[in-house]
Amino acid sequence: KLGGFSHGMKQRLGIAQTLLHDPELIIRDEPTTGLDPQGIIDIRNLILQLSKERNKTVVLSSHILSEIELIANRMVIINKGKSMVQGEVKSLLNSEDLIVQFETDRTADAKSMLKSRFENLTIEIDGQLLSIHCTQERIPAINKMLCDQGFHVSSIQSKRKLEDYFLKLINQ
Repeated sequence: KLGGFSHGMKQRLGIAQTLLHDPELIIRDEPTTGLDPQGIIDIRNLILQLSKERNKTVVLSSHILSEIELIANRMVIINKGKSMVQGEVKSLLNSEDLIVQFETDRTADAKSMLKSRFENLTIEIDGQLLSIHCTQERIPAINKMLCDQGFHVSSIQSKRKLEDYFLKLINQ
């Protein structure tokens, strides 16, 4: 009877089977594979609900690191069968420099000014964007400096991703 089901429907059925007995521990391998965007959101929300509202421990295996970043509070990165790092997702990501994009006017002038006032900043320009490699703690000071010097900052966006962290870790 299941032969005609799509892969996404089989994924949903597998999750339903898992939940029938109300287990304390739920283990899922690639739970969003084969799902459409709405299905991915539904599964993500279900996993978060099971974890937070029903106090279930959910263990996921996934290669879709952007999903793990949205769902998990702890992670283990395994490469070639070996545990590379483990811990809280936020702590592991916060230990790394990130790329912060400041959208501003007069980017060349802003870059020169920041380089003269802050040591060891790597800054790249792409149109109206300044991409700055820095720690999270430096963002307010950089923004204040730009504003105090008359630059118009229209947006600030962090570009650090779990994928970047993973690639840096396995390529060491």
